[in-house]
Amino acid sequence: MQSIPDDTATSLKACIESELTDRLIPFWTTRVTDQKQGGFVGEISFDGVIDHDAPKGLILNARLLWTYSALATYNADAACQDLA
Repeated sequence: MQSIPDDTATSLKACIESELTDRLIPFWTTRVTDQKQGGFVGEISFDGVIDHDAPKGLILNARLLWTYSALATYNADAACQDLA
């Protein structure tokens, strides 16, 4: 098995971190919280429309809590810490 050259691995890591911190975290952080009832929304459609009447599932909430807890530990982002 071939190993990845150090410069390629470093570049890939920087690209992934940038995508995570600059695009993914801000995108979901601004859409996932339920401003009306608290907690997280129950459903977001493929085109980004929030269904405020959708039930809040245990599995989705557990996944979101785990994700934001892991992100808060990884990069100490204040928004992630608040959601965790």
